[in-house]
Amino acid sequence: MAVSAFVQVRVVAQETSQAPQVGAGKVTGSTYFSQYFQFSLTIPTAWSVYDSEGRQLILEKGHKELTAKMPDKKTQEALDAGIANTTVLLTVSKLPRTQTGSGNASFSCGAERLPPGSFTGRDYLISMKTIMLRLKDPPAFEGEIGSELIGGAEFAVLTLSRSDFGAPIGQRYWSIVKKGHAIFCISTYANEDDKRLLNQTMNSLKFQ
Repeated sequence: MAVSAFVQVRVVAQETSQAPQVGAGKVTGSTYFSQYFQFSLTIPTAWSVYDSEGRQLILEKGHKELTAKMPDKKTQEALDAGIANTTVLLTVSKLPRTQTGSGNASFSCGAERLPPGSFTGRDYLISMKTIMLRLKDPPAFEGEIGSELIGGAEFAVLTLSRSDFGAPIGQRYWSIVKKGHAIFCISTYANEDDKRLLNQTMNSLKFQ
């Protein structure tokens, strides 16, 4: 299957602004490093790393799929504005980008610029969950938004399940606010082995 769509959302009442000037970072071997946010993580060996074009296509695909399921025009406009403030930092997938069908897994990180104010990663996931609940076919959320200490930093975390290509998949969302941005990471998996692998990927994240 294709890499599952991102869910990019805005914190409520965010103003429309130009896209953030955030570099995507780079992958060297199995290590990803974000120079702007000064964090690194280890990606799964031999997974496909998307270039800037591939990351943008995934972002646009996810946006298109979300707006098609969103009957609320006001929320659609919020999603449109959120895209302008989002930079996709990293996307990797178990299967090649051109391969579709069931059994894929992916890991993505991005950053969305926030308006002035005191926001947390939990605020960001609350906003995201609120919007997802408005979809025509909302996912099933597993418990409430929790927290995990990763690399000495506290991330908000949300787990859900939904259908993709007619098959059930799971997703975990992590978020933390740094430098006026909501940094988010998303793992998508179809089995427990990939879920454990992607949890290891997230737990390798360290801020410098």
